[in-house]
Amino acid sequence: MAKLKIGIIGCGKIANCDHIPGYKKCPNVEIVALCDIVPEKITATAEKHELAKAKAYSSMEEMMKADNIDAVSICTPNDLHYPMTIAALKRGWHVLCDKPMAFNTDQCTDMIETAKKCGKILHINHSWHYNPYGHKINKMIKEGKIGEFRHATCVSTTMNPPHIAWSPGADWFVQAKHEGSLIQDIAVHLGEMLQWIPDTQIVEAASYTSTRFPGIDVTDNFVAILRYENNATATMELSWTAPSNVFEFVFKGSEGEISIRDWKIYYLKRGAKKAREIKFSPFKFCSQRNFVDAIRGKREQLTPGEVGREAIAICNALTESGQTGKFAKVKKF
Repeated sequence: MAKLKIGIIGCGKIANCDHIPGYKKCPNVEIVALCDIVPEKITATAEKHELAKAKAYSSMEEMMKADNIDAVSICTPNDLHYPMTIAALKRGWHVLCDKPMAFNTDQCTDMIETAKKCGKILHINHSWHYNPYGHKINKMIKEGKIGEFRHATCVSTTMNPPHIAWSPGADWFVQAKHEGSLIQDIAVHLGEMLQWIPDTQIVEAASYTSTRFPGIDVTDNFVAILRYENNATATMELSWTAPSNVFEFVFKGSEGEISIRDWKIYYLKRGAKKAREIKFSPFKFCSQRNFVDAIRGKREQLTPGEVGREAIAICNALTESGQTGKFAKVKKF
């Protein structure tokens, strides 16, 4: 089998902690190109991952002249995802685009249709689909452990925004001109998970949004109410300015509830006095492996463009509601 040759566009935190390690776990894959507008980032990335043979490019335009690339990962600021994906697909490359897929669903649709016209794979890096927690809870709900799904709650809070806590100096996370915000960064994951795990469509959303951290111009706190097509409900509480780091997910049904707390899964059966911890095996799969296998025709994608578009539809509704103070419909396709 010939090696699949990969180019990395953007050598920041997500490329170094997720995309490149994922590709290095894939058989017959070689990272042949690294692209970033900051030369020092390319050098540091090449050294960290032992990619001395990968060619360095200072721009995507320069990299597009290369004739030895089969596929690329787009790991750039949010506002570049859409134009770079379109350009890469038209260049003849398969594309793994990090989340958020784009700023709105029209852009998402353009990306999906362009991939189809070009005969290329478009894959979106919704990493929770490659996470053992999400898969275990999804499986338990499908097995009927909670009965009829009725309500979910999600809390995700951190003490500082990502340009301070997660990727110091990456100011685009908190800048409207780069399409940053808590909604585009975190709700894009968790809103999509609130739909995927119970396998029930979210039809409308209401949110209250605010900005608390000084010197930024995007949403960094919000609470939301979501309504599903079966009239189940969900609430979300997300913050970048909380007094502590908290992550909790709870799915409740007619016969029980399943929760993630302290990065453990618990199951409480209806009538039981105490929840019991559920043991589960690691999910030995990753987004990059799914992408590579899809290119080779070996496996269906877990997170194609359509999944990314559904996540953006939820985000767009949350944003609209935060601006209007009214419930907003979640666009369906």
